[in-house]
Amino acid sequence: MPKNLLIRVGVLVIVASALMYLGAIGLNYIKDLLPWIGGGGVALLIVGVLMEAQKAKQAPSLDASTGVKVPKANEPVHEEDAVR
Repeated sequence: MPKNLLIRVGVLVIVASALMYLGAIGLNYIKDLLPWIGGGGVALLIVGVLMEAQKAKQAPSLDASTGVKVPKANEPVHEEDAVR
């Protein structure tokens, strides 16, 4: 890499402009797909949130003071969960 600051900045500007040009060319090929890609991303987010909500609903709750599992309503209490 050259030691002159102007040469460094010039190289960076040339590389950046070349990459932006290639990006603009690529955008022409995929611009019709972008709304579908965005919709797919939104769908993935919704599915992920629903999966996390389902997982949180099934997770056992713990008593904050003792750290012991608190059974949910109509849930059988197992002997290993009981406090002795």
